[in-house]
Amino acid sequence: MKVINMWLFLFNMLPIPPLDGSSILGNSIPAIGRLYANPQAGFIGLFLMIALFMSDMGTVFIAFSTKLTYIYVDFVQSLIS
Repeated sequence: MKVINMWLFLFNMLPIPPLDGSSILGNSIPAIGRLYANPQAGFIGLFLMIALFMSDMGTVFIAFSTKLTYIYVDFVQSLIS
């Protein structure tokens, strides 16, 4: 369960407009925030997410985030025990 939560967190932090990572990036950098304020940015972001997971880059992202998640979960468990 912890692994799924961490994977969803990492996915949500991608700086693609419908996700929360775009809000953080847009508030940090005003020029990017103006680009994300465009009403079409959400549709472009949705297209990018579909392209990401239809290509091999989606597999690379999932493998990387899964590895990072296991490292983080092992680290937290070592702190607890």
